[in-house]
Amino acid sequence: MATVVFGDYEWDADKAATNLEKHRVSFFEAAAALQDPHAVYLDASTATQERFAAIGLSAGARLLYIVHVERRERDRIISARLATAVEYGQVMPCPAPRKPRLKRCLSSTLHAPRSCGVVRVLGAL
Repeated sequence: MATVVFGDYEWDADKAATNLEKHRVSFFEAAAALQDPHAVYLDASTATQERFAAIGLSAGARLLYIVHVERRERDRIISARLATAVEYGQVMPCPAPRKPRLKRCLSSTLHAPRSCGVVRVLGAL
């Protein structure tokens, strides 16, 4: 079992190769995402081990979900993958829904476009 050391992070070389093949995310990219100042950290502990998950933006502008454990002077990366839509929502707030633009139809009522069969044509009236 070869251990790769990269700055404040370490990981198993074989596990990194498997992760890259399965999720198409390298642990080098995951280490960069852990440096994201806006990363969100979550508890991902198991029954036998204290683990943390981070959702952060990588240098390649991909939002990643990284599981890691704290070990002595370095954090050990366990896995990394693209964040799901739900996880993305934990980091990026959903934009407020846009209000439909209202148009005045010939019947002088406000409504969303195409909700009435009599919509004023631009330039008319």
